[in-house]
Amino acid sequence: MGLFKWLQKRGLAGMIPRNAYNQYEKWRRRDASLSEEEIAQAIFSLRYISGNPILNKEDTFRLRSYMGSDFECKSLFDFCLASLDIEGHIDPTDDDAFYNVAKIMIEELKRLGFRVADKSLNNFVYQWSDHIHPHRK
Repeated sequence: MGLFKWLQKRGLAGMIPRNAYNQYEKWRRRDASLSEEEIAQAIFSLRYISGNPILNKEDTFRLRSYMGSDFECKSLFDFCLASLDIEGHIDPTDDDAFYNVAKIMIEELKRLGFRVADKSLNNFVYQWSDHIHPHRK
């Protein structure tokens, strides 16, 4: 593993999926009948709606573009990528930076024992392009 990739895993690219996975596991232990989508939506709502996170002006602008759209947090990976966008200010328009961090997030979730569906990244990008990006123009 190169130094750059090692640093990324220790930073935002590793922290977001680890924290999300820990939250996911807490929800699964509480109620094993909940689907991944239900848990992801609950985590998103708790973090960004009722959780009252400390967000700066740019974070708040990015969050509002999610709240004012038809975006649906359908998976744990969607939550990770939305968090990367909202708090890390890295979105699909950042090309290689976004895709490289997304790959590291997938690796981290796999390392934790969580399977990310093959089309998850593309599905998020399509949903982001259709629902989020238009609110930022």
